[in-house]
Amino acid sequence: MSTKLVHMPPMLGQRKEYLIDPEYTEHEEIHISVSLQETVHWYCDKKFRVKSVKPAEENPKAPPHPFYRKFPEDNPDFAFQVNSGPVRPEAGNEFLYKPTFEFQDGTPDYDPHIRTHP
Repeated sequence: MSTKLVHMPPMLGQRKEYLIDPEYTEHEEIHISVSLQETVHWYCDKKFRVKSVKPAEENPKAPPHPFYRKFPEDNPDFAFQVNSGPVRPEAGNEFLYKPTFEFQDGTPDYDPHIRTHP
């Protein structure tokens, strides 16, 4: 008996790279898809860590942890880059989230919002 294997190209999303620049105050929302397993890859020229990623005030009914990775428990060290990991399915319903960063040198918080999509 022989079986024919058909290889399908993967339908994967992007790793959304986001430069954290505390001097730059204007920024757009980061849009990420749950079904495409997209992630956010934050990077900066200063060491930082993600203190939390919480629902923005506009959508208090959003699940409290949008990613499988929980911050800061899963990544407590300061680094020049951090990857969010994929979004949990229940968080992918057009919710807005606000990450909070802590910089090793004491730089004030920075505010890039994340919008999730199915």
